[in-house]
Formats: sequence, C-alpha cells, structure tokens
Amino acid sequence: MGRTQKFSDDLLLDAVIQYADIEKNKIKASKLAKWARINIAGLEEVQDYHFTRPSKNPVTGKLEKKLCTLRLEEINSIRDTRQLENRNVLTSNLNVDSFFVMDDREQRKEIMEMREIFFQYRRDNKRLRQRECDSRALVSNMTEKVEAYRASFEKLKKQVVLLEKQVTYIKRVTEEDRIRAYMDRIGISSGDFGDQKYRDAIRENISDLENIDAEIKKYQRLFNNIYDDESDKGTGDGASRESSEEESVINIDDDLTDF
Repeated sequence: MGRTQKFSDDLLLDAVIQYADIEKNKIKASKLAKWARINIAGLEEVQDYHFTRPSKNPVTGKLEKKLCTLRLEEINSIRDTRQLENRNVLTSNLNVDSFFVMDDREQRKEIMEMREIFFQYRRDNKRLRQRECDSRALVSNMTEKVEAYRASFEKLKKQVVLLEKQVTYIKRVTEEDRIRAYMDRIGISSGDFGDQKYRDAIRENISDLENIDAEIKKYQRLFNNIYDDESDKGTGDGASRESSEEESVINIDDDLTDF
C-alpha cells in the first residue's frame, strides 16, 4: 500500500492565496488542486483533500484544521453573496445616508462589493435560466416519448383484439369442419338429410349384431367336426357316441348363451 504524499502547510497556504487572486468566485478544492498541480512547484501530486483534510497536532495529538483550510473557508465566507449582502451598507442598510458619511476609501470598497454581489447574481441567474431551458427541453422530449409509447400501446391493443378474433374464428371453423365431416359421414350435410346414406351407416353399425346367430351355428359345426374326428379314433358304440354328441351340443349351447 503506497504512502500518502505529504505537503507543507506553508506551500498549501501559498497555493490558496495565489489562486484566490485569480479566481474571484468561491474557491472549490478540486479546481484549486488542479491549478496548483500545474502552477506551484512541489505540488505536482497534490489532491483536493490535501487542502481540506485536518492534520494531527504534534503537541495535543488532536485533529485540527490546517492553515490552508482556514484561509480557504475565510475567502469563501467573504465571497458568499449572502454574507456580502449582510456586510454591505448599500444592500443591508435601509438608510443610505450612512454611505455618504464614509470616506472615499470605504465608499469605494462598498461599491466594489456591491458590484461583486450584482455580478454573482447575474451569473446565478444565467445558470438558473440555462437549467430551466434544459429542464423544459427534457420535459418536452419526455412528453413526446410518452405520447409515442401511448400510441404504440393503443396500436398493440388493437392488434391483440384482432388476434383474439382470428383465433376464435379459426377455432369455430375447425369445430364446424369436424362436425360437418361427421354429419356428412352419416348422411346429414348442408341442411339436407340423406335418408338412404343414414340407413346405410346405421346398417353398418348393426351388421355384426344381425350375424350373431350365424356365427354361433358356424362355431357349433366346427366343434362337432372336431369331435367326430376324435371319436373315430377311439372305441365305443354308436349310441354312446350320439349321447355324447348331444351332451356336447347342449354344453356348447350353454356356454355360448351364458351371458
């Protein structure tokens, strides 16, 4: 960690005094340090805090303001417009006759202070007017942006409403197409009822129910044929075989009709 550069109080005080002769307004430490780094030998690395930071008294050990800091505050206090108004006879005294009883030197001093007050107010007024213009331009720019955003928002709202209508229409058309296809399949389309096509569709659905009896008989014949083949290979008289066939047919009928 680098060691903080130290400068003598006399050198810092001399910089404040010399800069005060150049700068007639209130002195800012940042501008003072920038000027001192260029114009004062030995202060090439000085920073603004070197003029304002308190230093430790070697005797008491307490932090105290440096001479340059005290001089800087004194100059700024003198140059404070409010302080000048309170001290100046022409601005603070209601009776101007007190000004005329002064000698020429004091009158000149009061006039110079009055001029300084006037110039300071004129500079402040110019700065405030510029800020007012900048503020108005900023407000105008922001107003235009707000109006543009509002117009974009209204346009977006209309687009959203249009999209919702389009989606609703697509859903309705899709559902209608599906229903129309189903109705056309069963013989109903465009308000016309196809009686023959509707009957054919119903007949297709119940055709399996109409053929149940035929399927049962087909299954019985198939089973009897299988049983006859097995009986020929075995032993036994004809009467027992016929009895067995009748029992088998009865059992088959029972199984098929047990529902």
